[in-house]
Amino acid sequence: MQPIAAPLCMTAEQVGLETLWTLVQGSPLAIFAVNKEGSILVWNKAAEHLFGWEEHDVLGKINPIIEPVPEPQNFSTCTKKNTTTTKAEQAPPRTGKF
Repeated sequence: MQPIAAPLCMTAEQVGLETLWTLVQGSPLAIFAVNKEGSILVWNKAAEHLFGWEEHDVLGKINPIIEPVPEPQNFSTCTKKNTTTTKAEQAPPRTGKF
């Protein structure tokens, strides 16, 4: 009798990444990921159905859904731009229990 060949060994990180990839691809929700330049890195089947573009058409290209946000020069510039809000923008106070 021949010994059974052992399956290829995978590290815990590889197993985790494979599991995450399976969850993303099997999700009924549209999931996509972009890098800081706005290029698409991940595009699942649900995103194909929702947006109408196949994965091979969008991977590596600039995200067609939203425009990339320019990176602020520094934190203080970013926080100074958004210091005033109107009543409509303020959330109502919480009442009752969660």
